Amino acid sequence: MSAVLPSQFSHGTMRILLANFILTFGAASMAEEPGFISPDKTFVVASIKDVHRNDSYAIQTTKGSKVLAICPDDARFSASPSVVAWSPDSRIVAIHTRETRHGGAADIWLVEMSGASPIATQYPPEMGNFYFTPKRWLNANDLEFEAIGVLDPKHAPDPENSAKAYTFVLRIDRKTKKGVVVTMTKPQYGHF
Repeated sequence: MSAVLPSQFSHGTMRILLANFILTFGAASMAEEPGFISPDKTFVVASIKDVHRNDSYAIQTTKGSKVLAICPDDARFSASPSVVAWSPDSRIVAIHTRETRHGGAADIWLVEMSGASPIATQYPPEMGNFYFTPKRWLNANDLEFEAIGVLDPKHAPDPENSAKAYTFVLRIDRKTKKGVVVTMTKPQYGHF
């Protein structure tokens, strides 16, 4: 069997190969592209890029693409969303990016057709570099987070083993638009 050189391809063959390439590899990259739809299919979190923002996100409606919120200015150089966790009723969304203004926590929004309002959230105070990643909703108002990070050696029980991990539950009060930690597991120290 002889090798087929690119110059021997007809235009039709090239189109078929290109279409197969797009279907095979383009579909995989599209699945990884940030764009996370709410359970009721009403809202979406979409990655945005423009001259004023490196990578960020917007909360939009799925019909008409009405923009309800854009990542705030003090987080304008955040990376695209890596985790989007919608509440079961599609009214609250936690958006976690790889780089955020608060060093790895999530922005949380109360979402309505008229717009999205930020939820004021107090994450556990940690002396070190920590990531607070939303994992799952336990009910309509309680969101479980995973905390993992490296403590400042001065604040670590064992400076040789300064990694720390635990989970906590953040409860969202929809009326006051505030989130507070209500439970926390015992921390584990070591290499994770």
